[in-house]
Amino acid sequence: YQTLPISESDWASVPPAAWSLIGTSWMQSATNNAGGTAPELKFNSTGAVAQDKMILPPVNTAGMSAITICFKSHFNAGLSGASIQVQTSSDKENWTSTSWYRSSSGGNITDDVRLTITSGLGGTMYLAFNTFGTPANMNYWNIDDVQVYEPTLASVSEATITALYGEYVTAQATVLSDGGTDATHRGFCWNTTGNPTTANNIFYTITSSATYSLNISGLTPGTTYYIRPYVINALGTSYGDQISFTTIDYAEVSTTAISNIGLTSAQSGGTILSDGNGSILYRGVCWNTTGSPTAYDYSTDNGSGDGSFTSNLTSLTAGQTYYVRAWVYNQAGYAYGDEKSFTRLSMPVVTT
Repeated sequence: YQTLPISESDWASVPPAAWSLIGTSWMQSATNNAGGTAPELKFNSTGAVAQDKMILPPVNTAGMSAITICFKSHFNAGLSGASIQVQTSSDKENWTSTSWYRSSSGGNITDDVRLTITSGLGGTMYLAFNTFGTPANMNYWNIDDVQVYEPTLASVSEATITALYGEYVTAQATVLSDGGTDATHRGFCWNTTGNPTTANNIFYTITSSATYSLNISGLTPGTTYYIRPYVINALGTSYGDQISFTTIDYAEVSTTAISNIGLTSAQSGGTILSDGNGSILYRGVCWNTTGSPTAYDYSTDNGSGDGSFTSNLTSLTAGQTYYVRAWVYNQAGYAYGDEKSFTRLSMPVVTT
């Protein structure tokens, strides 16, 4: 058996030591079409027949759950009907196709291939570069920088909370290593008890970038959560370190008693009792004639910040009863103070 990793890039002999081949079309080429450094391996289509193979040394895959082969490839297609692929076998007689193949109907293709195999493991495995269809219809196939190794679980950093609100946060993490095989999912898991897993709440992305960022919604204001990044590759799921965060709670405000009631105006205001561990972004008073007013009714804008503020209610109607509440807005949303009511003065009626 060949000990992993297997690496071949100089092609001093074809086939390399411990490799084998089927057919007479494999040769060294003083080119770098595949993207490596000359020389490279070349399959010349002249006289080629289907199932011509370049076979790598046997590997003992006992105890492995995956094996990865990487290589650079340039397929100069020529006429349609020619195809190339990677195959596996346990005995060099019965071959199984993997998911990677290219057809000459797709035109010229240059690839940087990383193929992870998870089936057929547990014993002897041969890997082979194979031709099928009508290989004589292609021009040539170049291969270079071949590596075969056993991948590992991925690793990922702890999460960073980059934006914190009442009902959602933005979390960011970085995949430190994909383990030598493609990561199919990367995301975050969280709960309110600790040590979250993918069996709990998750958001994920299939982006291939190392650093990823996701908005996590559906949270409860003023609640402590535990969060871990996770990455899934062919070997399974790995987690980053746990951190905790507490969502912004609703602010608290009291409504100032109504004063200075005049013919068309009155005065109120509010006092910030708690900012909910956020920032008071907006504040004011609101009023209507039906009760439970909101900031979408008549309202004032008294800026931002903690402390107390005074608000002037204007354009009131004579003899009308009004309901008033102080309002504040922070990263959790709107919050309201206690409701006050008053009746605007009427002009006295003078009789003579």
